[in-house]
Amino acid sequence: MIVINLLLMGTLIYAPLTLVGLMVNEVVPKFAVGSSTGFMGFF
Repeated sequence: MIVINLLLMGTLIYAPLTLVGLMVNEVVPKFAVGSSTGFMGFF
């Protein structure tokens, strides 16, 4: 039960974080992708 709970929590945290990172990288210019990813990860 603990493993299933941890798997579910990890999925619910990682998937939205990845999707938001992809959305942020789509709207910024190519030279600012690294900075925007780091800035988004900071928050």
